[in-house]
Amino acid sequence: MFILLGISCAYYFSSKNRKAVVELNQRIDLFVSVVGNFGYNGLIHNFKNYVNRSNEAYYKKAVIKFNEIEEAYLRSKDYKLSDTERESLENLFSTAQEYRNNLEILKNSDKNLSAEERDYLVRVDDTQADLAAKEVIRILESKEVQLNNISQDISRFSVVAIVLLIFAMASMYYFDLLALDRTNKKLTQTNEELLQFSYRTSHDLRSPLTTISILCDLIVRSIETNRFNENDLRVKVEKIKSRVNHLAELISSLLELARLDVSTHSNEELDFEAMISDIVISNEYLIEKNKIQFATDVDLSRAHSSQRVRVFQILSNIIINAVKYYDVKKDSPFVNVEIHDDINNLYITIADNGVGIPCESKSQVYEQFVRFNEDKSIGTGIGMYIVKKSVDYLNGTIDFSSSDEGTTFNVVIPTSLVTSTDNYVAQNSSKSILH
Repeated sequence: MFILLGISCAYYFSSKNRKAVVELNQRIDLFVSVVGNFGYNGLIHNFKNYVNRSNEAYYKKAVIKFNEIEEAYLRSKDYKLSDTERESLENLFSTAQEYRNNLEILKNSDKNLSAEERDYLVRVDDTQADLAAKEVIRILESKEVQLNNISQDISRFSVVAIVLLIFAMASMYYFDLLALDRTNKKLTQTNEELLQFSYRTSHDLRSPLTTISILCDLIVRSIETNRFNENDLRVKVEKIKSRVNHLAELISSLLELARLDVSTHSNEELDFEAMISDIVISNEYLIEKNKIQFATDVDLSRAHSSQRVRVFQILSNIIINAVKYYDVKKDSPFVNVEIHDDINNLYITIADNGVGIPCESKSQVYEQFVRFNEDKSIGTGIGMYIVKKSVDYLNGTIDFSSSDEGTTFNVVIPTSLVTSTDNYVAQNSSKSILH
């Protein structure tokens, strides 16, 4: 910012000085034109030759020189001149007019007059003209000095501007390199995540498939050898079913993960009652089996618009984790979902009294394929990664607290206003408890 300001100032002063140079050059040209056409080989020179030789060629040259002096004098009225400059030009032009008048007198005089008689007839006292010419020459010299000083100033300002411009370009190049370095680091990190993702995904897909294959072989072998019993078969089938369910859950999570990078999700009005109902119905078996008390408290002052897919991913994954990681040692396991708002944001709180997150693992909550409480052997390890990515996509924030007493997640999501909010509070604020 300061560099650009410096360049602008240097350019301003340089432009201002260039304007002064133009004006000075115009004045110098003016004075040079007057003095040059007046002195040597000018009006006086041709006038004297005409007096001494009566040659019409000198008369014509003298008239031309006078006309050029007159043109420069008239042009001087357009310039702002000092009193001294104006007075000197007036004296020179007045003398030039006297010479011009005498030219006509000579032209109309007796052709038989001698040179001495002609000179006596048109003698001009040019003392004032000499003084004026000397003053103009002095003015010209001062203008030359002034012009030289301004030229030096322009050179200095130009050098400053060039140095600042080079520095600005170098700074821009440096910041471009920093941005490129950040991009390269991000790409490296992404590549590492992709490698880890590929390895873990292939492992998580292959492991249950291997288990299913082994169990199927055992079942086939027991049937072929006629050495199976119903209970043993039922156990093996249940294990196969469990592995299939795990695969289905993993594939579902991978599909969710793939949808994360789709940036074309459009905003739509959020219906939290419908979203939470879908999540509860999908996990109804676990909720009822584990006797989890599921409670919701939705208290909204207006309708909200956001990317429904991402909001659903946030709610779904946190709630499912809360249901899965309930604490069997507690008599009344619960999951509470509270949603409220203000003019700009949604506030989502999901609390449970489950087993909690181990202290040593809290820094890894949002990483891929990280599972806690391995003794439960539940989940794919992708859910909270999806939650964090979804919150980031929505420019929101997420934090949590966890202990042996349970875990609480707090999510803040900026939203857009939905204009059709008539009677919204009465229709969309509710509380419910599912036992």
